[in-house]
Amino acid sequence: MQSGSVQDALVITTERVDDIPLLIGVMQQMGLAQILDCPIPFHWKQRELSWGCTAVIWLAYIQVTPQEEKIEARKSTFGWKAYVTDVSKAQLPLKEAVLCYRKEYRVERIFNRLKSQLNIAPFFVKREDQVAGLTHLLTLGIRVLTLMEFVVRRSLQQEQVSLAGLHPENPKKTTDAPTAERILKAFSNVNLTLIHSGISLLRHLTPRSKLQKQILKRRGLDGGLYQNLEIKNSEILLTN
Repeated sequence: MQSGSVQDALVITTERVDDIPLLIGVMQQMGLAQILDCPIPFHWKQRELSWGCTAVIWLAYIQVTPQEEKIEARKSTFGWKAYVTDVSKAQLPLKEAVLCYRKEYRVERIFNRLKSQLNIAPFFVKREDQVAGLTHLLTLGIRVLTLMEFVVRRSLQQEQVSLAGLHPENPKKTTDAPTAERILKAFSNVNLTLIHSGISLLRHLTPRSKLQKQILKRRGLDGGLYQNLEIKNSEILLTN
């Protein structure tokens, strides 16, 4: 005779968590959901999350979704860098043109992030107000990245310390000016494993590394942001 039943079968599910809690935590600190809820009326048939909370989840999702085709296309251009200017070589030699261009990286990074990180194009909308609204929403995503980067850098520079481990190709390399992209990449190995056994449910979250704990501390976020996932789902985390 066989003991047990189908209901007692062990089912294990692993979900990628990565940097989504970090992004949501940053947007919670900004009060982004409440800001977005102000101009958007709450429909009387609407249930669960507000429009602001929904937008926060969407912004977190599009910032961590890998774009394999774009990554491969970018790799194909490695080794080449083109500089174009309408100024003559006599007025602006190549060396000075490169140095001048490098000073403009802050503005260029905003547009680069809109195109690559937030995928502003192509637009799948028709009306001009929809284009404007989506553009404004995506620029809020840029603010999230910029604020996270600024706060971590300020914390490091105020204490005159550096972070190590943000460059997988050179683990010993340290920096006091990490980019938002490298900060988020540091959380790319966090998984939540759900173990179903009959009516029981066990959750196991990848232990946070020393680097991840340092980033959360520098960003002013509680380590419980990730620990809560072992007892809560993402929707409850958003509404608390």
